[in-house]
Amino acid sequence: MPTNKKITELDEIITADLADDDVLPVVDVSAGTTLKVRKSTLTASIVATADLNADNLTSGTVPDARFPATLPAASGVNLTALNATNLGSGTVPDARFPATLPAASGANLTALNATNLASGTVPDARFPATLPTASGANLTALNANNLSSGTVPDARFPATLPAASGANLTSLPSANLTGALPAVSGAALTALNADNLGSGTVPDARFPATLPAASGANLTSLPSANLTGALPAVSGAAVTALNADNLGSGTVPDARFPATLPASSGVNLTALNATNLGSGTVPDARFPATLPAASGVNLTALNGTNIGSGTVAVARLGSGSPGSGNFLRGDGTWSSVPGGFSDPMTTEGDIIIRGASAPARLAIGSNGTFLKSDGTDPEWASIAIGDVSGNVDLTSKVTGTLPLANGGTNATDAAGARTSLGLGTLATQASGAVSITGGSVTGITDITVADGGTGSSNASDARTALGLAIGSNVAAFNADTLFADTADELTAGYSSATEDSGTKSSGTFTPSPDTGNFQHFVNGGAHTLGVPAKNCTMVLLMKNNASAGTLTTSSYTKVDGDDLTTTNGHEFFLYVTRYNDGSTTFSALTVKALQ
Repeated sequence: MPTNKKITELDEIITADLADDDVLPVVDVSAGTTLKVRKSTLTASIVATADLNADNLTSGTVPDARFPATLPAASGVNLTALNATNLGSGTVPDARFPATLPAASGANLTALNATNLASGTVPDARFPATLPTASGANLTALNANNLSSGTVPDARFPATLPAASGANLTSLPSANLTGALPAVSGAALTALNADNLGSGTVPDARFPATLPAASGANLTSLPSANLTGALPAVSGAAVTALNADNLGSGTVPDARFPATLPASSGVNLTALNATNLGSGTVPDARFPATLPAASGVNLTALNGTNIGSGTVAVARLGSGSPGSGNFLRGDGTWSSVPGGFSDPMTTEGDIIIRGASAPARLAIGSNGTFLKSDGTDPEWASIAIGDVSGNVDLTSKVTGTLPLANGGTNATDAAGARTSLGLGTLATQASGAVSITGGSVTGITDITVADGGTGSSNASDARTALGLAIGSNVAAFNADTLFADTADELTAGYSSATEDSGTKSSGTFTPSPDTGNFQHFVNGGAHTLGVPAKNCTMVLLMKNNASAGTLTTSSYTKVDGDDLTTTNGHEFFLYVTRYNDGSTTFSALTVKALQ
């Protein structure tokens, strides 16, 4: 049987003529039910049958209470007579607006985008009293009459102003006037200032027949042919660019010469006074082949070797009086011969001795004799054993061997003598070729550096004496030290200092890797970049200043990269490589602009 449920309040009054058990699907009361109405009692029962279909509503109105507080997500495509006043949230999509909106007030519209204004005119009232800062680039038909402040920038004027009146223009700089003023009469102009004449020529008719007495100080290009009479005595102090070639008479006063004459030829100078020579040396070529007769009293440091002829006067040989009876003593003084002296010698080999009261002759002695003195007088005598006083001629006076105790060698030959004296092979070596093999030298004074030693008794002091002190003169041994002729592998990076090569404004700049592989310089004028003289790779930073000139290259095998400029402030990297393979030098320059 169907399940019955008492309905106390019908959602809808059904007035159709129904049988008691007729079933009419009327309202979607709940999912999966159909309303069954009994006419006699107007009671209803819910019959669990198929779903109620809202599509079957063909008349009447669903009361508001039957709708949930929030309508489910469903299509409202068939809703009609919707009242836009009831829209409380969300956004009406663009497609819901007509192509042309009706005439209605937009007073409450906000966030309007002026970019979307395609026609019409914005009324004046919509603009603020003062327009905000914005670009007026697209404004057209602007009326210049409305300009009441500010200055129209130069760029807004055309290159050539149109034909218009400049009657109201003031403060026009005369420097800005170009061209020529039109032909107008200046007859009525008064108070004209001749100082303002900057060009043209005053016609002759404007000058009086006789010029008034006035200064002609500023007159130029006066033809000398028009000058008559003689120039008055006037100062030429302010005259400039005078040509000394035009001096035809008179004498240039000393005051017109500088304190030091410039370096120039004096070949045409005459009547030069040698007394005025205050410094320098007269060259040999200025002396005549034969010097004139003149006093040489002040000549010093004369070299007697240069006397090639003539005779030195006796008076020049010494002081004193060189009379005929005088002689020149060893102290350079002329002196008279002592009175009563006469030469007693008669034979070659005689000698003069002092006798008891006067000089006397000692005749030459016999062969093999020697001069001997007895304490009073000298005499020639033969050598006696007693005369040698212990000194004996070992060659003829001694036979056998002389014992060591008596100062001998106890030997009859050199080898035996060396053996007897305990001398080794060192005794037979020349002083310039000594060779020591084996043995040791102890207890001697340290041999100085000047004599080939170290002046020291230990290694540390020796290194210091030789200028090889570790840590100050030379570096201590380090297995990681790089050598120019030894292959090695770096296990760490390194940096390089930069070299300031200054400003280059002329000539040729040839960078050298000896001063650094990273160098910078200023381009201060046109100059040439040369190829380094050694194999290297260098990075040069060139900076242009206000005087920068064209940089040309010399002898590079290849030049490529960016274009160089002379613009002030521009900077460039110049990558330079130079390589010589033993027969040919190759070089490359690559330019990289840094702006």
